[in-house]
Amino acid sequence: MSDSSRASLFAATLLGLALLLLLPCPAHAKKQPVDVPAGIEHRDFDALLKKYVDERGLVAYGRWKASAADLAQLDRYLAQFDRPPTPVPAREKQSALINAYNGLVIRWMITNYPLDSIWEAKRSLTARRHRVGGHAVSLNQIEHDTLRPLLGWRVHSTLVCAARSCPPLQREAFTAAKLDRQIDDAYRAWLARQDLNRFDPAKRTVHASKVFKWFKKDFAKIGGVKPVLARYAPEPHRGFAKSGDYRIEHLPYRWGLNDHAGPFSRVRIRAAVAPLGGCEALLALFPNGPRPRARRLLARCAGRARPHPRRQLRDQKDRRRKAAGMMSGERLSVRESGRIHPVRR
Repeated sequence: MSDSSRASLFAATLLGLALLLLLPCPAHAKKQPVDVPAGIEHRDFDALLKKYVDERGLVAYGRWKASAADLAQLDRYLAQFDRPPTPVPAREKQSALINAYNGLVIRWMITNYPLDSIWEAKRSLTARRHRVGGHAVSLNQIEHDTLRPLLGWRVHSTLVCAARSCPPLQREAFTAAKLDRQIDDAYRAWLARQDLNRFDPAKRTVHASKVFKWFKKDFAKIGGVKPVLARYAPEPHRGFAKSGDYRIEHLPYRWGLNDHAGPFSRVRIRAAVAPLGGCEALLALFPNGPRPRARRLLARCAGRARPHPRRQLRDQKDRRRKAAGMMSGERLSVRESGRIHPVRR
């Protein structure tokens, strides 16, 4: 290739790169903020939260689903968001969208209940199935495209995506007049839960929620996570948190459903579907037909489910330990004679 050809190729490459920089970003990369109508009344939602959310922020989904009147009340509340948007003050918009996010998550979980996790329902966070401001929107649009730009790091104590490691769901609806106080209260309640955030002065360590890791860019705008911990840590650990002399580790995130009744078991499934007509009525909870998850739940409900192979192996080892008079945590070794002995460490 001659020098002139190389020069022409280089010039064409630079021109192509320049044109790419001038092209608009793909549609999926654009922020799509959500607007709300004015005058949304939150009293009904507030009453429902007080009725079905306990002190730990867990939701009685089974009881809520069994009450047609309270489901209709929740639907009427959420229907308010489907009016055309109008200009509203910032605090009114922020509090309304926080309530919309939490209310829509609750409604989606009740629709698919019983289930073990939000991930078992189809595209829970990304599908545009919810009506807000006269448009179909996703939960991610409400959180990432709207509330995070509006409230920054402060929003992360308020949004609850139905996981057990989420911040505790507050037992009151957010309102414009009380929003700042409610956000502060939500942070304090979140950091006071030792299963969600744990302070260990003896080891100079704070075991924090992974939310602080996932959204570290939001917290970086106020100097990182430590100023938040110093501000909202429980009183016994406030001085330790203010010292800043500790390292931060992150707890595993539990995606199990934030259900007041706890993880599913055969007894729990039977209790959950009893008001709906028993085990066979479980399939009616899945309007699109008996998906594999529905069939597994029905089998567990009726007592016909086979345990997972790992569970079978664990149960077999527990029986062998019991036969050998060992503690359940001891390791096993099997000699040629077939006798069982603890492994010497």
